[in-house]
Amino acid sequence: MDSFIDKILGDATTSGCFGDGATLLSNEKNLKKKSDDHFASDISFQKLHFEKSGEKWSIDVVIKVQPRSERLREFARAKGQFRNEELMYKEVLPFLNRNGVIEKLFGTLYCAYVSTGEDDLNDYFVFEDLSSQGYRHSSSKTFLDFDHCALAMKHIGMFHALSYAKKHEGCGNELKILSKKFISKQSKERLSALSEFYYLCGKRGVDPVVREGISVEVLSEFLKNYDDLFKFYYSLVDAVEPEAVICHGDFCRNNIFFKYDEDGRPVSVKFYDLQTPAYTSPVIDLSFFLFMNTDQKLRDAHWDDLLLIYRNAVQDSIPGIEVPDLDFGRVAIYGYLLSSFFLPSMMQERQISDLEEQFDKPPHQVAVEASKSGGDEATRVLANIIRHMAQRNYIRPSYYCNQ
Repeated sequence: MDSFIDKILGDATTSGCFGDGATLLSNEKNLKKKSDDHFASDISFQKLHFEKSGEKWSIDVVIKVQPRSERLREFARAKGQFRNEELMYKEVLPFLNRNGVIEKLFGTLYCAYVSTGEDDLNDYFVFEDLSSQGYRHSSSKTFLDFDHCALAMKHIGMFHALSYAKKHEGCGNELKILSKKFISKQSKERLSALSEFYYLCGKRGVDPVVREGISVEVLSEFLKNYDDLFKFYYSLVDAVEPEAVICHGDFCRNNIFFKYDEDGRPVSVKFYDLQTPAYTSPVIDLSFFLFMNTDQKLRDAHWDDLLLIYRNAVQDSIPGIEVPDLDFGRVAIYGYLLSSFFLPSMMQERQISDLEEQFDKPPHQVAVEASKSGGDEATRVLANIIRHMAQRNYIRPSYYCNQ
């Protein structure tokens, strides 16, 4: 892949992506850095050395290309995800930008190429390497403390507020037109094929709660929604006005970089990996993040605090504009739907090599193994999420069935 990287950087320099008249003297791969927790792309970290009119400088970049594995590309629907990310950076984020918020929340995209055909292996993005500014992932791969969560909730609120501002300006139709260009990887065929996988993973957290006699009828009805996973999924993600916004779509710890002060406290964030955006309820982002990256203790102590931090951030970003109330209970189950398989896999730190091995197994075996990943601790964690939703009336089976 090195020759491909060299070609990308040479073409980008010639096109002026790193400054008009800049000459690329050399580039070197940083072998000490690696991309954790991602399989939908291959990543290379590079340091670039430039010269112009006798002045020399260096920058650190991240180059993202399609997975070299054809099976991974197909599984991740990588082509559609690359097109989504290009659309977000080149059209949606500039359209939404207001008072420099986009620059505050996202790193710089120097250049990108996504083919219109099937030439997948030539697709690429070149981003600034945010680690050179002190940004990094949290040390915990799963559950975050209050300071991390509060910072993330504040800044995703600032991002969602941009959509409300555009609608207030009368640009709601333009927002919807842009969002219709997004490519969803969740087709009816794909969701039908994954029905047993989702069902067993979801049932895993429900069963312990039912055995305790908690919300037995509601939870039993809820599980019936998995019979038509496509209808269930889209009853959650379909846009409902006036609360719909452009959502990140994969908002969790894996796609957030934090910057820390000298005492180790998080003070700033940057979001990335905009491959699955959607025009939908903000709760799609909030529920996935909060169920994926908080434990029961934090939810019990600070759930309302975190939602208030989010709402205040939205309102403070657009003073004078009415912010719609969010029907958290209508959509919150979405966060559990994804967390029921993703969180256990993160808890056992499944590697990409393990994922590729799944392609050779019968679908039933994959579903059963996924429903056991992370062991008893993962089952306990999922059951805690179900208890939390039941206590807050976030599970409404009649709503999903009737959509």
